[in-house]
Amino acid sequence: MASMGSDNSEIIDAAFALAEADWVLVASGAGLSADSGLDTYEGLRDQGVDYDILCRAELLYDKPALFHSFWLGSLLKYRGTAPHEGFQILENLLRERADMGRVYLYTSNVDGHLRQLQGFPLCEIHGCCEDWMCSSHLAPPPSEGLSQRWITVCEEQRKLLDGRDARAACGSPEAFKLPSDASLDMLVCSCGLPLRPAVLMFGDEDEALLDILRQAWETYQRWEDGMERELKAGGRLVILEIGVGHRVEVIRQECDEVQKDVAAAGGTVTLIRINLDEQILSKPLVADGTGRIRKICLQLSSLEALKLIGEVNTTTASQVEKMQGV
Repeated sequence: MASMGSDNSEIIDAAFALAEADWVLVASGAGLSADSGLDTYEGLRDQGVDYDILCRAELLYDKPALFHSFWLGSLLKYRGTAPHEGFQILENLLRERADMGRVYLYTSNVDGHLRQLQGFPLCEIHGCCEDWMCSSHLAPPPSEGLSQRWITVCEEQRKLLDGRDARAACGSPEAFKLPSDASLDMLVCSCGLPLRPAVLMFGDEDEALLDILRQAWETYQRWEDGMERELKAGGRLVILEIGVGHRVEVIRQECDEVQKDVAAAGGTVTLIRINLDEQILSKPLVADGTGRIRKICLQLSSLEALKLIGEVNTTTASQVEKMQGV
């Protein structure tokens, strides 16, 4: 397990595994963006921000000013924060294989920073704060028997629409990017209902949003299926897991499933787990019985680990060039 001040064997192993990989899945959590200065869930909690309340879709109709202030403020902070150097290092390390369709980015982050890696396919499993949409489908259809929180939402929607049904007012809402000069007075759909960020919130049942996220996941799944088919003939996958914390186990669960599937298909898998949390690093590998899976743990921040991996990659490339020139 590499850590600050330890030997660099794990860093070198990680760099060479990435360089030799035929396919790469980058799976990231809040720890990736934390080094840019963005808050994690724990950071917000320590600041006294009640994220568990602010990240509930029904708050849009219960306390719309509070809801919009928090989410627009989050968007403006994301936009005003420059992604750290590690994003460019990922670009440098993976661009060639990304152009070949052999890289995918899979993240729970909603800040949109991975979108700067243009041309890299990206699955944002919880959506992105850059995208907003009408809230007409926020509540389930009335015929399903609504809980009180959704009854309240429907009542507020009818007030805004002079008694009209919200789903009839805006039948097929689509997500769109807010302009660079976004302000609170822009957060209203042409139908009259408030906009919401296209971000999956706690207890979210917005059918229009869930459909958008499902389509993104299905696109990723087709890539994964194709990758696994090719690896039946042998090949190497690296899963680069960066800054995935305790609260979003779904990212790590996906990594575990991919490891098992690739090993069963006949490929080999190297999991590079970058995290400051020793408890997370110590999580065991999935038990698959093939011996085709190995793990490299780097107890470093996301930025520090990527910088060190990038340095090994640059040094190795320079040494190869010198040897070729002899």
